[in-house]
Amino acid sequence: MKFSSMSQEALERLYSTAVDVLLEFVLHPERGWRRQKVEHLVERIINFA
Repeated sequence: MKFSSMSQEALERLYSTAVDVLLEFVLHPERGWRRQKVEHLVERIINFA
């Protein structure tokens, strides 16, 4: 499935699940990572132009 053909709801679920997996297995909260920090970083990357 292409991202461009996904509904907004499906994209939001995918994004949320991906952040959850990153926080659980890669960006451990005990190292200072929180959902808000990850979302801020993603926003900065997306808006970098």
